[in-house]
Amino acid sequence: MTLSKINKKITLEYLKEPENLYYDRKSAKIDLKSIANEVMAFANAQGGILAIGIKDNGEIEGFNKYGINKLNEAQKIVSSYLKPANLQL
Repeated sequence: MTLSKINKKITLEYLKEPENLYYDRKSAKIDLKSIANEVMAFANAQGGILAIGIKDNGEIEGFNKYGINKLNEAQKIVSSYLKPANLQL
């Protein structure tokens, strides 16, 4: 069963697969500012999937015990912590 409307590849089985060059998972309790580096790495490479709210062992924890503010903050990682470089052509 697909969990994402954006990426049909994301299923419960996929989220339990070992992490690799194109897939990484982080616990929801992590400092979200530190995840910005992971997002930047995927953006500067060939992309990837960063699943937040999943423990290293593949257990899905979600954001319920961390509150709605943590979820909202996670949804704004790119706009809050990453600034595009000023490119002059």
